Amino acid sequence: QQKKLRWMTWQRQRRWNIMNLAAEAGVAFEKIYSATEAPEMPSYGRKPSPQFLLDAGRDYRVSLAHSYMIGDKLSDLQCGWNAGVRKSILVKTGYGQKLLQQRNIDLSRAGIAENLNAAADWILQNAQPPEFQ
Repeated sequence: QQKKLRWMTWQRQRRWNIMNLAAEAGVAFEKIYSATEAPEMPSYGRKPSPQFLLDAGRDYRVSLAHSYMIGDKLSDLQCGWNAGVRKSILVKTGYGQKLLQQRNIDLSRAGIAENLNAAADWILQNAQPPEFQ
């Protein structure tokens, strides 16, 4: 029980930090989907489950087939693939560089970007509005 409480406190602090950083950049969140269970516990939406992406797609009428998943872990990429996004993009920051060094993982379906800014640039350069595809 104490471990779960520490995990939930850490999750709240992380969410608060993300929201404050985003607000400083002029970004606001409508909703945050978060798995509050500790990582070793069964979870409705913990990646690589696509459930939170599917929920957000339904809640906000977002076409996942025209969306992208960006992350630095294999579970991030798998979540995107499982949800049917247009492309899952691995960033080399965080855990991404270590993932690229592992030889037993097939990343052929993933886009690779140096960082979040490079991933966003790639999306903007390569994406076409749905009506033109």
